[in-house]
Parts: sequence; C-alpha cells; structure tokens
Amino acid sequence: MEQLLPFLKINYHIDATHNIFTVKTAPVFDYKDIVVHYGNLMIDKNYYVGLNGLYDFSQLEHITGDCQMLLDTAEVMNNPQVINRPSKTAIVLPDSNGEACEVMARFCRETFQSMNQFRLFSVSDIAQVERFLSLPTQYHKLAKCA
Repeated sequence: MEQLLPFLKINYHIDATHNIFTVKTAPVFDYKDIVVHYGNLMIDKNYYVGLNGLYDFSQLEHITGDCQMLLDTAEVMNNPQVINRPSKTAIVLPDSNGEACEVMARFCRETFQSMNQFRLFSVSDIAQVERFLSLPTQYHKLAKCA
C-alpha cells in the first residue's frame, strides 16, 4: 500500500505480507519532515503497531532544521501506550554522513525503552539489514531518490 497523503520528501510503502513498511527519502529534507512522515504513517489504515520498518537514507546528503524535533519523538516511541508490540526498525545511512549518523545514533540510544528495536546500518550492510528484519535476500534495493 502506497502512502495516502502525498509527500515528496519522504515516501513509504506498506507490505503487510512481509510485515514491513519501507521508506525512501529525497537527498535533502528537514527534521520536521520526519515528524510529518510519522503522522502520515500512523493515520494510514494499513499501518499497525508491530510492523517492522526500513528507512532507506542511502541517498541522504543533508538534513536541515532542528534535530531536537526528531529526538523528541523518542519519548513517544518509548511510550508503551503508543508502541505496545515488539517490532524492529532498520535505519540505513550512507557510509559517509557523519552528522546525520550521529543524530540517528542518538535517536536509537534514546529509544532503548521502546518495544520497537531501532538499529543503524550503513549502505554496505544491506544483507545484515535483511537478516535483522527477517526479509528475503535482496528484498529491498536501495533507493535512487524519493
């Protein structure tokens, strides 16, 4: 199921057969765009708590804005009334994106209480991503651009 609300910077697809949503992004977006994406995803009738996630930031060049907007969502992710079933989310970053990697690593650390296990991977680790998410080999070819 493709996302219901069109959003050019961050697009997702829900694949209930494989219990996953996949996300592809534009090379440049703002941290507030991630918050908008979360809202779009949560209101999608095909989304359900317990769905695994794969964020493909492989084409990421830069994230603008205040990273605190993303980090504030960690508190929501830790809330058992919001995330009340186990799931896993892989965040795939380019091999050379220091600032975004630091922010995403901090987000992962701050969601340690969540029932959703967040883990960072580099583009070169896609086979590990598929194992982490229990996906078939070559399930997700990394995005060219959103």
